[in-house]
Amino acid sequence: MKFLRSFWRWHSEPQQPEPTEQVEPEPPQPLPPLEFIPDPPTEGAWLETETKDGQRLFLPLSRSPITLGTGADCDVVLTDRWQGVEKVQSQHVRIEQWKGTWVLVPLNRKAAVFVNQRRTGEYRLRNGVEVQLGEEGIRLVFRCVGSGSPTPPTASDPTPQTRE
Repeated sequence: MKFLRSFWRWHSEPQQPEPTEQVEPEPPQPLPPLEFIPDPPTEGAWLETETKDGQRLFLPLSRSPITLGTGADCDVVLTDRWQGVEKVQSQHVRIEQWKGTWVLVPLNRKAAVFVNQRRTGEYRLRNGVEVQLGEEGIRLVFRCVGSGSPTPPTASDPTPQTRE
């Protein structure tokens, strides 16, 4: 009987879980900034631009979302290497893939964004559209190679073809 009373007392008392060591998850590491490359990609989507000294450069859109601006926390940090960088905000625009298309999203009201010389808000990018960050700011051409897209331009092609 004594055994049953002690068993009952033990069984009816709330059981305290054994303390376990809490492991704090490590904060996610920031991704390295994306870099412009000298040769055009042969597949996927990218931005094409020209530096102050006339060098054509290409930025593969290898992840989503991507922020562009002059701030060090952007995925693409724009510097005085480009004409019009003084018109670009620290976090100017975000480019993201959404439902199979690339979308341009201005990040604040001061961040003027133009597509084919017209000020715009959120915009679904199509092959060949020209994007300008700020009035008289950096110009980029969106390119995409895939089904129904034209062949990418070559580095020797001096004038990018744009279409609306």
